[in-house]
Amino acid sequence: MVPYSPCFLLLMVLPALLLGLAGASQRCSFHGVTVVPLDGGGSGSGGGLTADDVRAHVEEKVEWVDPQKQPWSCVDGRATQPGLTTPAGDSGEFILGLVAYEERLLAVMPRAGHLTEHDVTALFEDFVRTIPYSRRFYMHTDEHAVERLREATGDDGFDPARKPAQEDQAQLLELLADPAYLGCGHLRLLIQHPDQYRVRPQLTQWFIKAFFDFMWNHEHGGKLHHHTSIALVELEGSHCMGLAPMIPGIDDLNSFFTDHASFVSLGIRGEVARFFAGKLDEQSIGLSDAPIMTPGTTLHADKNYAQLLGRMTELGNIQLGLTVGYLAKGEPQYAVNIVVDRERKMGMIIGSLVSIAAWVVALAAMILFGRRALREEERNAHNLV
Repeated sequence: MVPYSPCFLLLMVLPALLLGLAGASQRCSFHGVTVVPLDGGGSGSGGGLTADDVRAHVEEKVEWVDPQKQPWSCVDGRATQPGLTTPAGDSGEFILGLVAYEERLLAVMPRAGHLTEHDVTALFEDFVRTIPYSRRFYMHTDEHAVERLREATGDDGFDPARKPAQEDQAQLLELLADPAYLGCGHLRLLIQHPDQYRVRPQLTQWFIKAFFDFMWNHEHGGKLHHHTSIALVELEGSHCMGLAPMIPGIDDLNSFFTDHASFVSLGIRGEVARFFAGKLDEQSIGLSDAPIMTPGTTLHADKNYAQLLGRMTELGNIQLGLTVGYLAKGEPQYAVNIVVDRERKMGMIIGSLVSIAAWVVALAAMILFGRRALREEERNAHNLV
């Protein structure tokens, strides 16, 4: 059997031109894809995909989507379907938000103390309720982890997505938060290497418990996504018409480790940052003169959003580098530049400006003719008098 051959891609979209034209279709014209090995080799320890393989696949399969509307899944899930990814998907971004939120709270309200398990549960439930009902908050596991859980519980049919008996839930939550039974590589690494990842392991474990408790015991808890394998990629660079490139894996034996690092702030990361900025703003109500506030500090939603997003991005980049090192070690690494068609984009800009100018001229003409008609009516009325 041919061995599984993943590779790590660093994708960049050029040139750096942001557009947001109303009604623009989700298409992006590009006229060049260059692939350069990052690791000095390009074939990895097991052969794997070559630069030519990657270039051909990107040119044929790339899709462009709105990162604000697309669900975010985990880099730790090999798939032949395209998707926007970030370490641990929605779950990893929410944990980043917890860390940034706790740090900000301690900075402005030191006596508030660290977050507790109750705090994490309440924050998670509040956040999930802000998500549209049609969208699911993402976490994944794999078949190996589920098999270990079945051995530990003695239940050959155990399914973590299915609600267990109430009396069994507390014990199962402890197992599910144990790294030995985690199918998501990034979540497992967060707990196993808290100093490197700069996350208190309790925050990750409390979040995992909150996720399963909510899924089991609430009407719109969603379902757990099952994956049987892992994957990871990094996409960096600018945007084409506000869109992000999605690239599916080639087949079951060849796929990409992916991460859309430069687009995640427009999607789930920005959403989480706004949520926690609102929570900080709530904390400030009635507390600006309280003794627990650090003198000279203030809480403001816009300022907090920028600070939280900046901290989440800083920490997210650190964690991404670590996870790539752990999960994609020894695999081929490539920088992929997707060069956007500037002429087509400039043509769309010029066309839009011409359309806007035409509307301005038409509006001015209507106003002018309206005023003339009004003056004519006034003259006629005066003559009648």
